[in-house]
Amino acid sequence: MTAPMQAGPELDAVVSERVFGWVPLRGESAQKHNAKDLPASRAHIECIWVRRGKRMACQECGDMPSWSTDIAAGWPVFQHMMDQRFSVRSRFFQALTDEAKRISDGLEVPSPWILQTLCHDFPAAVCRAALAAVERPGAAHRARGDS
Repeated sequence: MTAPMQAGPELDAVVSERVFGWVPLRGESAQKHNAKDLPASRAHIECIWVRRGKRMACQECGDMPSWSTDIAAGWPVFQHMMDQRFSVRSRFFQALTDEAKRISDGLEVPSPWILQTLCHDFPAAVCRAALAAVERPGAAHRARGDS
């Protein structure tokens, strides 16, 4: 088993794309899109994120949510998963259970204690579980880091 994806900008970007459906734009595409919404001095070209044509965040501007490191930013990921259909929610809760088991060195964690077990790594654990839940059921191991 490989190490799980670490909290940080890379995990945040993957969550933005795969969980929330944001589309990354880079280079000229980002510059053209930003020109509609921002003054030229802030029309960055490195990478912006859009959803349904609306600018959501820009890594250069520093307004990219820190889904995996900030509890306040991580909570919307949890809420978003609660709005999904039953099968996705079920995979999400199973992935949270798997995260708790990983953190507790392989010990089974009873349901009432899962969130308590995850409390110190909650944003990252929620992000990894959300990724596992939205991936095809057979591909859920990638977000958890299983081989």
